[in-house]
Amino acid sequence: MHKRKRKDQEMTKRVKRERRIRNVRERENSFALRTSLEWSEIASKLTTKKGRKGKKELKTQLTDFKLKQDMQI
Repeated sequence: MHKRKRKDQEMTKRVKRERRIRNVRERENSFALRTSLEWSEIASKLTTKKGRKGKKELKTQLTDFKLKQDMQI
């Protein structure tokens, strides 16, 4: 019983870790696909969008993009 429980915990840890890695990779890919024009559209959405959560997420994406641009220069 105890051994099985430990095995289950290890499995869930592994699954969570893999999911986290996958999410980060997908986020990186979505950054790579967007052009500066799309980012300006996102910036304009920030001023008009009503949803708070969506707005916050867009803001973080925008700051991340700006940071990446600064690193490229």
